[in-house]
Amino acid sequence: MKATLAFVLWLAASGAAAADTCALDPRSAPQTSILFAGVARGPATAEEIATQTAIARARSHAPLSPRYANLPRAFVYYMYAGRRHGTIASVLDGIMPKPGEAVVVASRRRDPDLPCAFIPWTVQRGTPAQPTS
Repeated sequence: MKATLAFVLWLAASGAAAADTCALDPRSAPQTSILFAGVARGPATAEEIATQTAIARARSHAPLSPRYANLPRAFVYYMYAGRRHGTIASVLDGIMPKPGEAVVVASRRRDPDLPCAFIPWTVQRGTPAQPTS
């Protein structure tokens, strides 16, 4: 845990997320998201939130959109390219999905209102029109 915390602090202090100009990487935070069918594991831990947010900031070269900073986070498993992946996702409606509950997650994307910031993965209720596998 100390190593993870040190890594998170190093990423935050490295300057990858703080720049005077917009350096958002469109490959890491495109204009639109991709929807995936997923299964909730339950609430994300504080350590998972800190680690995954720092990684997303470093990859996208941008800060998290402030509107999403205080939303609850769930850990969700989803399938992509025949493999199971896991991510944390902001819960938009504030109602934490129960463990094992089927959900839809939308991938990280650029915030249209703050184009130099990203919107994190988000939990959405319902079923994607075309699930990605």
